[in-house]
Amino acid sequence: MTIRLYDYQRKMRDAVLEALESHNAVMCQMPTGTGKTHVLASVVSNYANGKLVWVVVHRKELIEQITTTWEACYRDKRNAPDVKVMSIQWLARNWEKVANDAPSMIVIDEAHHALAETYQELFRRYPGAKKLGMTATPYRMSGKGFTDLFEILLQSKSIPDFITENRLSLFDYYAVPQNSKIRRQIALLKKRGAHGDYQTKELDLSLNTPRNIEYLYNSLMRYAKGRKGIVYAININHARAIADFYAANGLRCYAIDCNTPEKERREMVTSFRNGNIDVMVNVDIFSEGFDCPEVEFIQLARPTLSLAVYLQQIGRGLRKAKGKKYCVILDNVGLSRTFGTPVRKWNWDKMFKGTMRNVRIDSLDRSALLKYYGYPGKLVDEPMERIISHTDMSDAISRQNILKYYSASNLVGVVLKGKVVARKQVTDVIAYKHDAVVVRLADKSVCLIFPTGKELELPSDSIDFEIQSDKIIKVTTMRGTIYHDMVTTQDFAERPIVRTYGPMEFLDEGSKLWRRMPYYAIEYYKNSAYPPTWMGWYLKIYSICPISAKVYIPNSTLGGGRELSFEQTALFPYDLHDYYIVEELTGGKIIVVDLNCDYYLVKSDNSRKFLFKATSYSSSKQELDQWLSKLK
Repeated sequence: MTIRLYDYQRKMRDAVLEALESHNAVMCQMPTGTGKTHVLASVVSNYANGKLVWVVVHRKELIEQITTTWEACYRDKRNAPDVKVMSIQWLARNWEKVANDAPSMIVIDEAHHALAETYQELFRRYPGAKKLGMTATPYRMSGKGFTDLFEILLQSKSIPDFITENRLSLFDYYAVPQNSKIRRQIALLKKRGAHGDYQTKELDLSLNTPRNIEYLYNSLMRYAKGRKGIVYAININHARAIADFYAANGLRCYAIDCNTPEKERREMVTSFRNGNIDVMVNVDIFSEGFDCPEVEFIQLARPTLSLAVYLQQIGRGLRKAKGKKYCVILDNVGLSRTFGTPVRKWNWDKMFKGTMRNVRIDSLDRSALLKYYGYPGKLVDEPMERIISHTDMSDAISRQNILKYYSASNLVGVVLKGKVVARKQVTDVIAYKHDAVVVRLADKSVCLIFPTGKELELPSDSIDFEIQSDKIIKVTTMRGTIYHDMVTTQDFAERPIVRTYGPMEFLDEGSKLWRRMPYYAIEYYKNSAYPPTWMGWYLKIYSICPISAKVYIPNSTLGGGRELSFEQTALFPYDLHDYYIVEELTGGKIIVVDLNCDYYLVKSDNSRKFLFKATSYSSSKQELDQWLSKLK
């Protein structure tokens, strides 16, 4: 078989060959499903023609698959390299059997496992051999880097890049809600295994229950019915329990684990490819090395704290295949809430160097789940949320590009217009448009962030927003729609109309007018008989006067002496106070009274002269008559 590479594969092969000229040990990172094996075969073909090459894997299940691939690549080829595929476990027990071998190159498959002592022994025994590590995820849960084994990391494009270029499949991603009972159940897990992940026994006790397995089945029927795919289970007992329940409900479903004979496993995979099996439930068998592009759904039923496990499992569904429009990912244990979605871009270089220890976005969220939502109680069949749709993949990718994750902090940088404008405990990007973003925070609040860094708190159930004209934001929540005025910070059930009178703005919501001032709104009742009128230097509007029992106003609408009256009011630009019009004089002058019962003479240049303070209704009438006789 001739090895035919895509352009990105040729670029990576050339980069590896160039790096091997000056480095003894090179690590190569490429996402699952982008053809690492073909790149590797081409590298070996160019570098080690006729020479001995070792390919070392960490699980015996991978030996036959890789051997088959290599035989297909080099069959009948002159000067083909002598390739030996072996497991690291076999090698550790049989050093004497390979004592006379002198490999020119040692390839480490799934090289993120290469920190084990046996790998270090391998590197020490063969210092003259070139080492090439291949992995999709150069990260260890301990945070330890790989620089003690490999000198340089070569990175391919990211998952979102390959999706954009149509090299990886589109997908729908369904996840359990942020505050779901299953996430709170997982948050209760305390014990950890030898490698820092959840302890399998505790996972089994917590989640391997009839109620939870029925919930898994219902999710599959609800969101991926009619598709064929893979379920990732906790352990053998869990896998068999899932397979039995699915089969009892009409699915052609089988469990595969390390105890399944190799021949039987191959037959099952062939039947799956041919459409004779609907679902394969497995325990780690299909996490690494499994090559079946026909997978149409992935169901995550195993919680993990390992980024490598998460991305390896997701990657099995992202391979392109004829007739496959998109894959459905069912995240029944909330791994996207732990690590982010598959379109998150990772800083592999920092992970390779061991300087990025924190890759999770929920480090504080786990305790916050119990604090804010309480203990889970009995698990129930909760609907899942579609957090990414294959129809708006480009938007999902754009949303992820605005987040900057820090290696030593739970804070996430929000990047707008190329600058970090805020640092928050972001757990989710809800919407991104108009160069602004709505994010959900660890304390379950929702925040709208603008490119200036300005922040606006939104209802906690917000799901979308639209910045409309006149600085009005339409906010869609699970309960309906509200309209937020960015000037006054006032919320409205219906979109208000912005009215302009001279330099003054008002928000018209039907029965009321709101004077629009920064962070301040003053309410006025509308009266169709007395519409607002701009007088050239002030606005004449009618409003309720609460001092009409204390001050004399000629021609009062309701008559003097009442507790309240409806009076002509003068509103002046850049002055927030109400002034009740007492008398309109000739020559652009008016007499007004304010809420302190102070009477003023105001001119068209907005200069004003204090006249007197009213002490009673009758005395103010006498004093006003005296002033009017002087001014007229």
